Amino acid sequence: MIEDYFRQVDTLVSRTDVVHSTRITFDKRSEFIGFIRGEVYFLDGSSLHLREFVDVEHGVSCLSVRVSLSAHRWRPGLPLRRYSSLCRPVYISSPQA
Repeated sequence: MIEDYFRQVDTLVSRTDVVHSTRITFDKRSEFIGFIRGEVYFLDGSSLHLREFVDVEHGVSCLSVRVSLSAHRWRPGLPLRRYSSLCRPVYISSPQA
């Protein structure tokens, strides 16, 4: 079950045209529980650092992200880095035939 969620995240990131490279690890803690840790680097030089705890059995995900803007995207008044955390429901789509 958790492998299906990991596969969805990996597919979503790899199919995104604005992603330059990634470093993502998927840690299976049990059949239904996992932890994702990674960095996504974008073509414009910005990056997304993420940590996600997922329990697909109970449909819960707690995600923590940090967005770092590239120097040329930064404007006065904007923070160079933004942090956010949230917990949300998780839905796993059925594998495609």
